[in-house]
Amino acid sequence: MERQQIEKKVLELLKDQKPDVQWDLTSSLDKVDSLDTIEINFAIESEFNVSISEEDAQKLKGVSCIVDYIDRKINGAKL
Repeated sequence: MERQQIEKKVLELLKDQKPDVQWDLTSSLDKVDSLDTIEINFAIESEFNVSISEEDAQKLKGVSCIVDYIDRKINGAKL
């Protein structure tokens, strides 16, 4: 999956989960509470068929971090 597709899907997923937040690639997850963050992580795991460890989940602080993480998980991309 190309990075642009990942970006689009992540943004769509976030907008579905929290439509009241204005999401873009520079957005931070500090706009949502911890329960929302858990739900977002579950949705990401389901959408992209990846597993996110608790340790990794705590590091995913923004949309661009999520996109980078998924890109590495499914494409083996390096930062």
